[in-house]
Amino acid sequence: MTEAGSRPWWRNVFPLAVFAALWLLLWAVIWLPPDWPRDFRWVATYAVSAVMLLAVGVWFWFFAAFKRRTRLGVSLVVLLVLAGVVAAFELEGFDGDLGPIVRLRRWNRPQVPQDRLLVRPAKPLEVASSEADWPGFLGPQRNGVVPGWEDQARWDTASWERLWSVELGKGWSSYAVAGGFAFTQEMYGQREYVVCLEVTSGRVMWRSAQAPEEERAAQGFRSRLGGDGPRATPTVVDGRVYAYSSQGVLSCFEAATGRRLWHRAVLAPYGNQPPRWGCASSPLVVDGLVVVGGGGGRSPALLAFHARDGKPAWQAGPRGGSSDVYDSPAVATLCGVRQILYVSDQQVAGYEVATGRELWHHRWPWPAAQHPKVPQALVVDSTRVVIAAGYDSGTALLELRRNEQGKLQPRLLWKNRNLKPKFTNPVVYQGHLFGLDMGILTCLDLNSGRRRWKRGRFGHGQLLRLGSVLLIQAESGELALVRADPRRYRLLGRVPALADKTWNVPAVAGPLVLVRNDRQGMCFRLPETKAE
Repeated sequence: MTEAGSRPWWRNVFPLAVFAALWLLLWAVIWLPPDWPRDFRWVATYAVSAVMLLAVGVWFWFFAAFKRRTRLGVSLVVLLVLAGVVAAFELEGFDGDLGPIVRLRRWNRPQVPQDRLLVRPAKPLEVASSEADWPGFLGPQRNGVVPGWEDQARWDTASWERLWSVELGKGWSSYAVAGGFAFTQEMYGQREYVVCLEVTSGRVMWRSAQAPEEERAAQGFRSRLGGDGPRATPTVVDGRVYAYSSQGVLSCFEAATGRRLWHRAVLAPYGNQPPRWGCASSPLVVDGLVVVGGGGGRSPALLAFHARDGKPAWQAGPRGGSSDVYDSPAVATLCGVRQILYVSDQQVAGYEVATGRELWHHRWPWPAAQHPKVPQALVVDSTRVVIAAGYDSGTALLELRRNEQGKLQPRLLWKNRNLKPKFTNPVVYQGHLFGLDMGILTCLDLNSGRRRWKRGRFGHGQLLRLGSVLLIQAESGELALVRADPRRYRLLGRVPALADKTWNVPAVAGPLVLVRNDRQGMCFRLPETKAE
């Protein structure tokens, strides 16, 4: 091998310039096309960067004309630099597009003792229900629509009042609000908890562990890619709080005291593991039953338990599918039949409330590449249902009719990829569908599926509808208000809120808007609206 001293220095550095130019060219190919999904860009960037670094290392050690002493010295410097970077920074996780989130490393993280986490009220709380309650995931009807705002016309974002901001444990749950108290889930250390906050102050009234410490299912969920902590939102009904942990523990608590009344490991009887990103099915309480999704795998698609004592009631839906389903069941009345609507990995179906008997189903298999199904089926009217998912699944509109035998039968009206909501549940307004198409706000005509407009990048956040206004929780933590106008994109204003990655759904209880992410919770009071 020729030594470095026998040839011009630039000939030894020239291959590095070639590698750099090639990497820049590939970077341009990945990032310049306007329509490529951002998660694909990041995955491609990681792969290309790894290959290029490996190629540079092989060239430097085996083909470059440098003395052995030089190669060892450079390698030592590179290792020291890498050690310094690792010591100074940490990979905290990834955003919804798989982009890395890197922060300065904190070596001395404060640990909260367990005896300080378990909080009980001095006396039982008065958790009286009211019309302003937000009983669980996506509101009273689980459709993302805030009732009572149909006549609101104008929004003044500058006068939103922030009532409180508090530190919360890790988790991606939303809030359930009842009687002036908000209930959510969080994780500290290795354990998951249900916590009750006073709505007007954010003060912790009680905090209870999801399951006894000695049980294996009491351990919390951890994932750099999907984030740590519980995913499902509690449900509050008749003075009880029902919560589903990331590991598949269904628990019932007394809302007034935080006392755990019962708990049940849902997946354990089937030898099933939680889904890839943790159990995310928010409990549905209906007719004395608590219904949750099984998460796929060896578990049934749906499982119902008696709300009074947690004893099993019925099982329904297919088994043996992919454990990559994160849907929450909802009650719907279609063709005059009250039923439970649920999306599993291969189908969307309606089930009889009392028995779990399947009333109808529509096959909705995975596309060529299997990806998670997160948004739940959305009822449009008495006969039509929207199903949607991210990546290659897209959106479809189904219509239910009775066949000659009187049985419910679905018919596909249209299907396309104009709206691909990865995490977000779309909402319906005046014959149009609004949702985040892989992070960009999009409006579709419901009758045809045709895209009306696509504008406004909010990341993989969430949205609710308050009358004719969309309340958008951006992935960045910011709140935004957009008019639900099918003619054009109309941004009404923005409200600075959370400061980090936010995948949690907001909750609206009367004039209060509650938001949170995996480290912080906030509450805003909405200003009075003015007529146009």
